[in-house]
Amino acid sequence: MCSGSGRRLPRSYRLKNNESFLPQQCNRIRSSLLSALKPILRMPRELMHMKNSNCILVFAIICVLAPAAYALGLDCDVPFQTGHTNDILDVTFSPDDSQLLSYSAADGRLILWEVATRKKLWTVNTAFIRKANERTNLEQFNWSADGKSVVTKSVNGSFQVWDIKTGEARSVSDSPPEIELVFPKSRSITYERDYSGIKITDPDTSEVTELDQFGNNSAFGFSNDGMMIAEGAGWGRAAIKVTKWKTGESWFLEAHPGQVSKIAFSPDGNLLAVGGSDQFIYVYEADSLKCLSRFERKDEDLYFVAFGRDQSKLLVAYEDGVLEVWNWQSKKSIKSATILKGVSGFSIPQFSENGAYCYFLVEANLAVYDTTDWKRLGIIRTKEGYRTGGQHMSIEYGSVPINSATFSVSGEEIVTSHYDGSLRVWETRTGKQLRSFPFGKEAAFLLPLNLQKVIAVVGKRDDSAIEIIDFRSGSTAGRIEHEDLTYIEGFAISSDKRVLATSDISGLILVWDVASRKHLFSLNFGFSGDDALAFSPDGKYLAAGGRNQNVFLFNTENGKRIRQLLPDYVPSDLETVLRAKGNEARRGISEQKWNWEKKASEEVPALAEKVSVEFSHYGKAESFWDKRIAETGKPDQSKLVLPKNEAEVVWFKLTNNSSLPIVIDTNSMYLNPTCKGLCEGAEISSRYLMEMENGDIQVNGFDMYSRSLLAPGTSVVFDVSFRHIEESRRIFLTFTFQKERPFDDEERDYGPTQKVYVRLDDLPK
Repeated sequence: MCSGSGRRLPRSYRLKNNESFLPQQCNRIRSSLLSALKPILRMPRELMHMKNSNCILVFAIICVLAPAAYALGLDCDVPFQTGHTNDILDVTFSPDDSQLLSYSAADGRLILWEVATRKKLWTVNTAFIRKANERTNLEQFNWSADGKSVVTKSVNGSFQVWDIKTGEARSVSDSPPEIELVFPKSRSITYERDYSGIKITDPDTSEVTELDQFGNNSAFGFSNDGMMIAEGAGWGRAAIKVTKWKTGESWFLEAHPGQVSKIAFSPDGNLLAVGGSDQFIYVYEADSLKCLSRFERKDEDLYFVAFGRDQSKLLVAYEDGVLEVWNWQSKKSIKSATILKGVSGFSIPQFSENGAYCYFLVEANLAVYDTTDWKRLGIIRTKEGYRTGGQHMSIEYGSVPINSATFSVSGEEIVTSHYDGSLRVWETRTGKQLRSFPFGKEAAFLLPLNLQKVIAVVGKRDDSAIEIIDFRSGSTAGRIEHEDLTYIEGFAISSDKRVLATSDISGLILVWDVASRKHLFSLNFGFSGDDALAFSPDGKYLAAGGRNQNVFLFNTENGKRIRQLLPDYVPSDLETVLRAKGNEARRGISEQKWNWEKKASEEVPALAEKVSVEFSHYGKAESFWDKRIAETGKPDQSKLVLPKNEAEVVWFKLTNNSSLPIVIDTNSMYLNPTCKGLCEGAEISSRYLMEMENGDIQVNGFDMYSRSLLAPGTSVVFDVSFRHIEESRRIFLTFTFQKERPFDDEERDYGPTQKVYVRLDDLPK
């Protein structure tokens, strides 16, 4: 499988100067690579497997690196299980401390764990207790006195009773169940806790034990005997760390393999390597998903995993630049080294299919290397610079940043997509720009297709397409459109270039026949996202896994699911009934909402005509940069009246003569206890927008989502830069009417957002 190079925003940039950080960084790249990879010339050629370029070839690099100083010998005997996928809000020990309940509102899961064995006893998805559109966070967790049930309470007022053995919901009611609950007497422990760590005072000796903080500081609890603490984490690795704080012994309650970030087939297609969020690498039999090996990796973001020609060897690469070679059978780290040491903002290495070249995307430019002697061939970067942003906040780059790239099939050329919408072709060895095309769009992913074509994901995040691009002429040789091509996060093509797959933010996988550009089928294996995709070497199978914490194997001929690591979640009868009732209630609300919005769309145009802007006077005003987060709106700078030739700003009067209040975007919050919203005659800094002659829209202000209420019959004044009026086609403010909804206590927007305009022609002559 070959993976596309996705857009990576640069981590540093230049602000309005002619200096670049890139040359110094690339010198560090070169020196660190040369020192770490010097023995590459003595590398046995049989270690290299060149059929699949990017993943396998990097293995060849690491085979010559310095031996690692450690080895792990863990068994594959592990409870494969799902866990939390998002922030854990609560952890509660059972009365005897043998079990632990964890809850996440973000993923809706309530999970019971066996503390000592680390096994998950059961999981329930609590979304079914939602009656309509209300919040349903669980806030109370108790065990029954007879040890048969767990009782929880939701913020929607309902109580839930769960079977302690199976997790099945026994009842959901609006009144407390008639069940005797246990309220264990917990040992009081004095502690201090913040984002930097935890300090625990021993009640017997008064000694203070300091521990590092784990997770996002959300869920925390002591065992009832006071000897253990449990900490919950969130996005990325939603695990629970249990620690015996006196001894420092700790372990994790979590999913295995957890969120799947990387998948790779072996060259013969018989093995499958999987990297999970539980910090382990797994090797499975591909056809049966039988686990053959499991070893612990570094606690760093995993960049990729790949097999070598010697299928007992496995490459593991990390975001911090460390690359390791493991013998997965003996579970020993054979070699390890750090490349690109001291350089931030680089991507995983990408290799040409012939194995001759490699590049790193560094600070949105490409550092290209010859893999024979690891000589740096050069830096691929445009001669012209690039500027983005508005007049008050702009970023300038010394070159036009690259958001994605790929080698051609021959490896002798590199195709790049840039922030300015251009597509460029470079000679690999010399870094010479061969061609540049005004493509007019950014390619989020690029993959090689044949000697003169690449395939790319183009367009907006919420409206993407796949295009086959002839990089000799810059023309589009084919296009794939589909209503589900949105928010693409994964892009893979089979080795024979026959089958293409995309995955989106929700876990939907679309599979295409490349030659005919025909959509073959869609694979939806439950809400997921951040999915890893890998084709078998013969292209007959597609392996997938992601945030849903599972591994699936599909047949690319018919889309059938051949195998999966973990079984699907099966709801209880009560869950099914209550979910159906909730869905029916939500359908009713959706109908009310549709009728409400239809009525609003009919009424708002007439209401909008009663919201007006008129010229007030010329004067001066400070920039929005100098405004405070909170202002009173008391008139101050607007009191100064100047002749036109001395003015810096134009003051306008905004009046709401409609029957409904409106909200407008402002650069500060305006707080005045005497008024409900903005007071009559208030002076505000409005976040207005400039429509430029070329159609671009520029914002004057902070996008802080600060909104201020303007009541009916109220006027305020706001300033607009004289220069902005002269340089733009027109200036506009947006506003939205407000009205309470009988079916929604939180949402008050009434109808679509409206605009009021000011132009240079509106000013007095």
